[in-house]
Amino acid sequence: MNTLYMNNYQEILENIIERNKSKNDPKFLLEDLLDFTNGLNNYINKTISNPVSFNEASKLFLDKLNTIENTDFIPTGIRDLDNPVLGFNKGEFIVIGGRPGMGKSFFLINLLVNMAKKNTKCAYFTLDFSLEMLTKKILASISKIPHSNLQKSILTQDQINELQKSIQDLSDLPILMDDKSTNIFDIKLKCEKLHQEGKLEVVFVDYLQLLSVNNRRNSTRDYEISLITKEL
Repeated sequence: MNTLYMNNYQEILENIIERNKSKNDPKFLLEDLLDFTNGLNNYINKTISNPVSFNEASKLFLDKLNTIENTDFIPTGIRDLDNPVLGFNKGEFIVIGGRPGMGKSFFLINLLVNMAKKNTKCAYFTLDFSLEMLTKKILASISKIPHSNLQKSILTQDQINELQKSIQDLSDLPILMDDKSTNIFDIKLKCEKLHQEGKLEVVFVDYLQLLSVNNRRNSTRDYEISLITKEL
């Protein structure tokens, strides 16, 4: 197996053991180790394969042409984005960049809600906000109530009614949120588990530069970002 990936999985295993040192119940350690071995088996199964000729690849592509729109693309719910590119392609890694204060998180939240409304199973990992802050931002986006009003709990009766309606509308959507994971390998393990359980199709990470890689010694931040994007 590739030495880089062996080192990555060694770090994951060390992180699992460290995380469970303070827990008294070995059940949690066993669950984490089971997730780890499943992820390692998946990686081995994916990497041990023979090269494919162009002829074979083109046949696979032609076989998928009739169903590509239904199976390979996930609509975003934003018409100006879906019309030209059909949405997001399964397996794509997309980075949304911009200067501070331009609304990147707001855009991600709109994507999250729009895609969930189309029954796309989504997970949102936030390293920038607490769950409470993220919940307020989602509700502000959906209810059109100013975020400052929610932050200060200054609401009219009409806004309270609208807020309750928005909560009800969102409660059945396939949205999972996490504000505890700051390590790329933690996020990867959680995503693999959710995907195996059929609970995950799209992952949002907000935001990339706050992720860590277990404080690797003698590594530059450029290398760490490269490793993070590769793992995602």
